[in-house]
Amino acid sequence: MYDCVRNRQKGSKSVTQIRFGPEPLRVLVTGFGPFPGAACNPSAWLAEHLQANPCKQLSDIALTSHVLETSWHYVDRYFEPLIEAVMPHVAIHFGLDQSGSQFRIETRARNNAARSADCNGAHFKRSNIVAGAPHILSTTLPHWPLIDRLRKQQLPAHASQDAGHYLCNYLYYLSLWNSRRAESPRLTCFVHIPPMPEIQTYHSRHCKSRGNMLSPAELVRGTHEIISYAVNVYRQRPSSREPHAPPPGGRSLMAVTSGATDGDG
Repeated sequence: MYDCVRNRQKGSKSVTQIRFGPEPLRVLVTGFGPFPGAACNPSAWLAEHLQANPCKQLSDIALTSHVLETSWHYVDRYFEPLIEAVMPHVAIHFGLDQSGSQFRIETRARNNAARSADCNGAHFKRSNIVAGAPHILSTTLPHWPLIDRLRKQQLPAHASQDAGHYLCNYLYYLSLWNSRRAESPRLTCFVHIPPMPEIQTYHSRHCKSRGNMLSPAELVRGTHEIISYAVNVYRQRPSSREPHAPPPGGRSLMAVTSGATDGDG
């Protein structure tokens, strides 16, 4: 059975997995920990797996994985410093789609959030994530070629225009807004993944999907494809500017109160 990383997620951590070459391309991958209604979040397992199991086909990049606490306060307080510390060329965020069975490539984020309880029982109280910002921000990663690439590898995938109203959409909007404010060339994408079936061990290369779910092996293989695709797209872009920190100010303002959730995380 896979490790849900229930307890280790609290407080969170980042680990730079690979540092080959003089100035490798920097990639940030994030996952979320548990939240009400989801005691085990496969996106946390995925982030920790990438950290612990370097992939040979990604040996020429600097990959940093980070498990985020599924709380409004945590994302609001720690995500922007994480971006400033890593300065990624590519940021790929993963979250749980509790009713899904495929890789769900989110094509946009909305500037609003539901007042649903996070893992600490706190609620988001504002209607807007960033006051005065656009209602919708779109992914900066061309998504249809990515979906075609996954499907050619027998990995089910589809595009979505609705990242939900919970912390997945919240993080996605903040990440896109951060890149836009900094006039950064960073490629940013959010991918929802389905629940993982409780397979006895991931390390068997003969793992198969149970029903229409992805197995851990398929989840990891698809994630490697997503990262490889994003890296290739970045390298083919005409701009060679380095990502840089956004100007001060403009952070989202939020208030929380204690109290249960809807949406994915």
